[in-house]
Amino acid sequence: MKRSFSMLAGLMVPALGLVLGLAAAPAAQATTITAGDIDGGSPNATIAIGSVSAIGGNLWHKTVQGVEGVGVGGGYVGGEIDNARESMIFSFDAPLVLSELQLGFLFQTPNHDDSMNEAAEVIGMFGDSVYVGQLSLVDALTGVWSFAFGGAVTNLSIGTEAGAGVFAIANPFGDFLIDTLILNPVDVTGQADHRNADFSFISMTAVPEPG
Repeated sequence: MKRSFSMLAGLMVPALGLVLGLAAAPAAQATTITAGDIDGGSPNATIAIGSVSAIGGNLWHKTVQGVEGVGVGGGYVGGEIDNARESMIFSFDAPLVLSELQLGFLFQTPNHDDSMNEAAEVIGMFGDSVYVGQLSLVDALTGVWSFAFGGAVTNLSIGTEAGAGVFAIANPFGDFLIDTLILNPVDVTGQADHRNADFSFISMTAVPEPG
């Protein structure tokens, strides 16, 4: 009996080591990209997880109430993404899950001469799949996100002239993988000037595809 037990124990130890080895496998590491990580002054920049391009001008930084954002130079408001046919496009080196997206300089009317509460469109893409969501302000402290599988919206800086209008969207596209992210303005007034919604990118946190 002792011999049989010893043989069984000898088989169990490697198996246990295999289980422990699997359990100890490192989790995918999240990467955070902030506005400060994006070089301005040209239409394209390299980031740690891919690249970013400005449509309608050069990438351009702007600071409001101590908060740094990046958008597109020129247009109606420099350093923001506005309705002068501007966008920002992020292209990722590998598919990822966006765990948080922070957008800023979104204000409640009548702050900064905005005639309506501001909004931003966010598009995620992967292969033939396209996911579209809109972040809309309800008031200076409250935002709503329209994508059905997305998470909650948290205000990080009040959307009045006393703040920087920063809102964080948790898991904007749920667990769906994306390899492209597009930030577009939303025409909330039909007026072709700064009173349309304009905003800037503040930061994102992304987790690479497991595997």
